[in-house]
Amino acid sequence: QCYLRHTSIGMTALVQTSLVQLMKALYNSENIRPTYTRRDVKQHCDATSCWMIIEDRVYDVTRFLRLHPGGEEIMLEYAGGEASAAFWDKGHSTDAARMLQDYYIGDLKEDPKLG
Repeated sequence: QCYLRHTSIGMTALVQTSLVQLMKALYNSENIRPTYTRRDVKQHCDATSCWMIIEDRVYDVTRFLRLHPGGEEIMLEYAGGEASAAFWDKGHSTDAARMLQDYYIGDLKEDPKLG
């Protein structure tokens, strides 16, 4: 266990956290994201876990499925795979592209075995 002292607006709080939680906080604070192969993404291909690749970035859009204005069915067609052309060809707005960032989980890393 480690302790992190946090000061905010003149108040000091002692926060107890595990080493794993601290490492996650440091990892995310530097905007470092994991990388995934197409094989990794392909495993997330249904409504319980829906990942997509758009412009070599990986997005977990599971939480957004039911909110998608075009319906979740269209998104599930691209679940676990490449969705760049579908995203841009449908005329998504810049607001939609900004919203997409909320679901960004990492970058695509090519799997050398797949070429």
